[in-house]
Amino acid sequence: MRTMHSSALPVKTSRFQLLNHTITVKEFPIAPDAGEYGIADYPKNEIRLYTDGVCESVVEHTFYHELVHFLFHYAGRSDLSDDETLVDTIGGLLAQYEQTKR
Repeated sequence: MRTMHSSALPVKTSRFQLLNHTITVKEFPIAPDAGEYGIADYPKNEIRLYTDGVCESVVEHTFYHELVHFLFHYAGRSDLSDDETLVDTIGGLLAQYEQTKR
C-alpha cells in the first residue's frame, strides 16, 4: 500500500468549473482533525485533500466525495449534500467509473 507524502496527487486536476465557478483542488499534508481526509470549502470554492500518510486510493476517493458535495451545493440541494452516506456512495461510484472507463 503506497501512501502520499508529496504533491504527486492521484487526482488528475487542479481546478475545474461548475456553473461558471472555478473550483480549485489543493493538497494539504496535515489534516486539522484526526481522521479527516478532505473538505469542500464552499466560500473559497476549494477542495482540500489531506495527504500525509494517506493511501492514494483514499485520497482519490476523498476527491470524488468532496466533488459530490460541490455538485449538490451548486445544484441547490444542500439537503442531499448533508447526507454523508449518499455523498460517499456517489463519490465512490464516480471514482470507480473514472478508474475503470475504457
